Amino acid sequence: MKKIKLISSISGFCLLLILSGCSNNPAIKDRYQVEKSFHAAEKEFNQTRQISGNFTNEQLAHFEIVYNDLYKQANNALADIDSSRSPVEHNELAYLAYQAGARLSQLMYSQNKFNESVDLLNEMINNIPLIESLKIPIYVNLGQLQLSMGNTDSALSIYEYCIDKFYPPLDPTNEVNYPVFNLPLFVVNLTKLLNNNQTDRAKFTRAQNYYNRLIDEFPDSKLSISSHTNLAKLYEDNQEYEKELEQLEQIAVPDSPGYFALKIKTASVLLDNLNRYDEALQIYNEFLDETDTNDSLRIAQLHYNIARVNMKQKKYSEVRDRLTKVKNYHAIFYSSTPDIQYTLARSYELENNWDLAKPEYNLLIEKFKESDQAINSLIYLSSHFKAIGRSAEARQWYQMGIEHLNNIASNNEGTYSEARAKLGLANLYYNNEEWKKSADILTGLFAAYPTTQPGRMAGIRAANIYKEKLKDNATADSLLNEIKASLSSLKNSSEPLNLLE
Repeated sequence: MKKIKLISSISGFCLLLILSGCSNNPAIKDRYQVEKSFHAAEKEFNQTRQISGNFTNEQLAHFEIVYNDLYKQANNALADIDSSRSPVEHNELAYLAYQAGARLSQLMYSQNKFNESVDLLNEMINNIPLIESLKIPIYVNLGQLQLSMGNTDSALSIYEYCIDKFYPPLDPTNEVNYPVFNLPLFVVNLTKLLNNNQTDRAKFTRAQNYYNRLIDEFPDSKLSISSHTNLAKLYEDNQEYEKELEQLEQIAVPDSPGYFALKIKTASVLLDNLNRYDEALQIYNEFLDETDTNDSLRIAQLHYNIARVNMKQKKYSEVRDRLTKVKNYHAIFYSSTPDIQYTLARSYELENNWDLAKPEYNLLIEKFKESDQAINSLIYLSSHFKAIGRSAEARQWYQMGIEHLNNIASNNEGTYSEARAKLGLANLYYNNEEWKKSADILTGLFAAYPTTQPGRMAGIRAANIYKEKLKDNATADSLLNEIKASLSSLKNSSEPLNLLE
């Protein structure tokens, strides 16, 4: 019993010593107080977001005050600490100041206080002793703010500064730092949007050289593989398919988990973009020979891809034979894939057998009402019959398309299906030379989805119609300015790119 009391007394004495040491070390005390305040603020912030969803203006103003006080508290504590005597506490307080400042900047941005947010981020870069990797998101956010303010040249300068300053794009653990690594590709896509979908060759060349340099300097590394991936995407977006293939071959490694998908991607490029049918067919047949006979879905998918090759080769009877094999191997895949039904209808049409093509197109439109294949077929058939002088049939498909797409839009308000249907309507009107109707729908799509790539592209198309068809330069210019302002929501990817999406 005495032994237990002795141990308890020693433990209590040690605890007193520790507490006494903390109270005598102001750095530890200050760091503890700031950390306590930060966690309390984050708890309140996250609970409010969970309950309210979107913050009210009053809530944003309240949290701006909270985090502004916290940011000042962290910086004041940081200024009082001797980094040589208390390096751990100094670094921890610097990180807390960074976290508080990052949240404060977000709150300012949400209230359109762009200049205040810019000043804050610059202050964080200049005054908080941060490791270099923590400065990256600050610079990227500065770029986003400049876009929001319409200062696209300033934004691009910031991004290009980051690309140079943080080379090579590796974090402290030698992993790829993707927010920096993806910036050259992001800049190319951004300038493409700014230039009415035209590639800026200087930015393109810079990105190309950046990734090639990384491949040369870091061979056989994750950085090298990621560089090949980004180059493949760069070339694909610029329709340089031969060069895209070269990059795909570098990352399609046999026995790796993504090998099959990358080779199928390669075959698609060969087939759809380069018309190299025999090479695509060879890839599909090789996989068909190697695939386990129990893997009926993969076998069905490979047969379907071979049918696509047969379509390109104008072997329409073989297309239908191959589609029958798809059905035999996997009936569910066959009956649930609109591409298959479209391919069947198209095979009859290209064979000049409209009597058999028409019911297959009707089945496609009825069975897969909201699919891209159904919508695009309605648009295509209307313009096709108009082009060959069969006016009555052209009018029939046009009216069917208008009715079909309006039904989809009205039954799916506020959804992607509505947007897709309205885009189809805009195309129908455009092909029928109803420019104003087409432009109005496209403008509405941009207004509804201003921060998405499809929404911006709809806006760009609308601006082109206003300018080229309706001779309304004022409306076109106003719309283009709105599109440029929306680019502030365009985010650079912080993850590896997926070529198969």
